[in-house]
Amino acid sequence: MKIFKRIIIDHIVVLLIVVLSILAIGYLNLDSRESGRRATCICAMSQIAMALLNDENARGHFPPPYTVDENGKPLHSWRTLLLPMLEYNQLYEKIRFDEPWDSEYNKQFHNIEIPIFLCRSAAPDRPLNYTLTYYDVVVGPNTAFPPFDGETQPKVSVDDIAHSEAGTSYTILLVERKTPIHWMEPSGIDIDDLANEIDWRHTDCANFAFADRSVRILWKGIAPDVLRRLCEWKDRKPSENDSLKQAIDESARTRFAAQERRGRNVLYMGSGIVLFACLITVLAVRWLKRKKSTEP
Repeated sequence: MKIFKRIIIDHIVVLLIVVLSILAIGYLNLDSRESGRRATCICAMSQIAMALLNDENARGHFPPPYTVDENGKPLHSWRTLLLPMLEYNQLYEKIRFDEPWDSEYNKQFHNIEIPIFLCRSAAPDRPLNYTLTYYDVVVGPNTAFPPFDGETQPKVSVDDIAHSEAGTSYTILLVERKTPIHWMEPSGIDIDDLANEIDWRHTDCANFAFADRSVRILWKGIAPDVLRRLCEWKDRKPSENDSLKQAIDESARTRFAAQERRGRNVLYMGSGIVLFACLITVLAVRWLKRKKSTEP
């Protein structure tokens, strides 16, 4: 009976040590997993930005944020128009663009998944739904994606932006939206709602794709008016780019400092769990030795 109790105690101690070690390793890996998801998101946004630029090169201008019918009702998203540039030519050719995206015919494509349109950090703890998207363009009269004005669809080209005071390096094309939508749904974030619609899911950061195809990580503390001006390429004053550059640099410094603090906290917590596991092990071993020495 005594031997049986000792075996049980030994197994409990070993199990406790294993559990604490797993907790420590898991805690230390939390930040690294999010870093991997953020890197995947950056890669996806870079590919979408390149597809937008390739489409612009083919059309002579960026695609509209959505197509409209003769009454100005939205029909299809810019993402659907971008399918050929993302190697979904066969799907593109099957869609009826003269019908709404949710017509009886076009509904058959709603279950088709487009992985590149979904951020991996959107739902890290549950299966991802690749029919949804968190990537969108910003719609406004001074952005790269102006809205339908009731009569015509204004067109913007890369040359328009490149030859403006804004330049391609300081003009946002693509953002991460807070509310997921179906990738076929006609959409676009209104410039007036931009501050409320950005999702800072990457540890208080968000990725932004610019007209030069670069993807930058901005801290959520960046001023809303700075975000707005980065999306508006028209009517920008020559002196504004300097202040916008300073705001981006300051956002980067704040992000690096926050990540450094978070890294230290993760390291300290993980180390604390490991030390606690070692302390429990030492105490358990000493207790077992004392108990064994007192037994007849």
